[in-house]
Amino acid sequence: MKKNRVFLFLGILLILYAIYNIVLLQVSDQNISENEKLINQAGYAPLLAAEDEIDSNSSRSTENIPDRIIIPKINLDAPVEIAQAVTTEIEGKEYVQYLVPEKFAAGFHVNSAPLGEIGNTVISGHHNAYGEVFAKLYLLEAGDILDLYSKDKLFEYVVSNVMILEEKDQPLDVRLENARWILPSDDERVTLVTCWPHESNTHRLIVVAVPASSIRPTESQEVCGEEEMKSSTNNYFIAYMKVEYFTQYASEGTTDYRQIIMNLYSIQEDVRAFDQNNCQPLLKSDLINYIKARMLQTGFDQVDYQGEENIQLTTLLKSYQSILESYFQTYTATSREELMESFQGSIHFVPSTIATTMTARNTEEKSLNIREKATSNSRFLGSLGSGTSTVFIGKSQDGKWLLIPFKDGLGWINLAYTEMNLSVEMIPEVLNQIILQEE
Repeated sequence: MKKNRVFLFLGILLILYAIYNIVLLQVSDQNISENEKLINQAGYAPLLAAEDEIDSNSSRSTENIPDRIIIPKINLDAPVEIAQAVTTEIEGKEYVQYLVPEKFAAGFHVNSAPLGEIGNTVISGHHNAYGEVFAKLYLLEAGDILDLYSKDKLFEYVVSNVMILEEKDQPLDVRLENARWILPSDDERVTLVTCWPHESNTHRLIVVAVPASSIRPTESQEVCGEEEMKSSTNNYFIAYMKVEYFTQYASEGTTDYRQIIMNLYSIQEDVRAFDQNNCQPLLKSDLINYIKARMLQTGFDQVDYQGEENIQLTTLLKSYQSILESYFQTYTATSREELMESFQGSIHFVPSTIATTMTARNTEEKSLNIREKATSNSRFLGSLGSGTSTVFIGKSQDGKWLLIPFKDGLGWINLAYTEMNLSVEMIPEVLNQIILQEE
């Protein structure tokens, strides 16, 4: 009997020990799972060791914190907010990640450098969710312009490096190596971070930009003297005032819509030919994007579209106008009035036999799908019947899709299956952030 009690006691101990190990293993697995979940999430910027993440310059000011980002190449104008940081412990060591804003906004890593100071200014954003603020970041190349604002103060940068790095399912040391691009630096730079590609988020896309003033002048730029700079600025200003002159007709509704588009397109091509020595690349880029936005605004006005996209476009136009006026602030009101008067009668008229609106007709024997975005795999909104015509507002950046009014909003149809009443080259490009469906 006594012997049986001993065996019973030992059996209970073994059972308790087994239960303890099972619980301990589950807790351990749960911790690992949570850590893996954290460092694998696409909504986070790369993982950083906590001691590395803090900028060595502890006396940094709270001024010049970025609150707006403009990238003319991809027609991006978006707010920048403070990104929230979270910490996790892996193998006894603390790590930090920043949460990307879940809206059409980029996130500033609060422990990174302010604008205009030595150090790395880090900004991250979503590319395929929550507004897709960095959806077109992959299109950037070395030499592209990046403008950042802190309140009304402008900081100009030029892209110097674009990298796509493997991230998903990579070991911790590989991810930490990727994260070195967002660590503090000994030079002034801006680093933009998002995921890639659109369908899988398996990689990190890193874009590094340096101050525009630090770029060594090219051989052609070294010939830019004071007189040439003054002359090129004057040419840009005249083109800018021409844009204002022609868009007055569009707002008054007294002139054929296509006449306005033809003239704006002609001005755009003139601007591209200006400044062969590349003395003022930022001014040229800003002006071309402003003209594109004006062309698109005319398209919205034409179909009397009053939706949210038109409101966003108005905001974008004001932003570009503010940037351009900073270049042209020395020109007086009198000189502007004289220029406007000199343009009288210079509008090129389109034959009256041509329709006054941009229209496209479905030439297929079946209905043409209307999509939420300019891709064949985006959400289906409806269809355009065979032989049916519609007005359209603009084309996608790749020139393959047309933006049309649909019900109370907008949708895309494939340009290849339509017959239009003007050439593709004459159609204004639709700016990316104007057509976002979600905030």
